[in-house]
Amino acid sequence: MSVWMAVDILKARTRGDLSELAKASAVVDVVEAMRRDRADRPAKTAQQIYRHLLQHPHHFDMRWIKRYIEHFKALPVGSLACFSSQQQGWVLRLDDKGNPVEGAACPHRRAAHA
Repeated sequence: MSVWMAVDILKARTRGDLSELAKASAVVDVVEAMRRDRADRPAKTAQQIYRHLLQHPHHFDMRWIKRYIEHFKALPVGSLACFSSQQQGWVLRLDDKGNPVEGAACPHRRAAHA
């Protein structure tokens, strides 16, 4: 999202002009941006991202933040996770309760032991 697009969204938000799609898209855009590594910072965990969204209710529609979190749960599809085998991999599918039921292992990548 460009800076100017973000400014326009904030202006529209204060006027109440944003469509529901725009409100939902703003949440998804931030989640997707924060969960990827950038040159200036590493990727954030789902919990860090959710905390950021919840701590900035003036930037986002709280209904859409809550809907996103309720839908994707604590470990969204695409999250990097440590499986019981100590192998790291990506969550591919969740059950109805939001628990991971399928994953894809990262080749040659094991979780660090504490």
